[in-house]
Amino acid sequence: VRPEVLAIPIIALTLMDPSQYERIPTEEEGVEQEAEVSAEETGSESTNRAADAEPIEGVYVVDGDQVRFRPVEVGIAGDNYFEVLSGLEEGETVVSGTYQAIRELEDGALVRIEGQGDQNGPGAEDSEG
Repeated sequence: VRPEVLAIPIIALTLMDPSQYERIPTEEEGVEQEAEVSAEETGSESTNRAADAEPIEGVYVVDGDQVRFRPVEVGIAGDNYFEVLSGLEEGETVVSGTYQAIRELEDGALVRIEGQGDQNGPGAEDSEG
């Protein structure tokens, strides 16, 4: 990972099934988002299309006392971090943990922050000099 770029811990990145992502409530309305399906897309054709859809790469971002799934585009990978090309802004807090913990996390789950995380990750300023 290059210096001076936004990066996330590798353990924070997860995959979400596109059909699950379409059901995540919007922040403003608190209602489920629905994919628009035309009459031509009903039946087995739409089922096959959903089964063929690529999983969405993303992270869970802390929003108050809850987490929200956020699709991200990643670039170069280092030993412990992915470069973030889009989807996050500097200063946002992402959830990291074991593979199983992140995989089982759901949008809207309640969280509490236990520590300040790795303050020496990519892009962190050198505080010793």
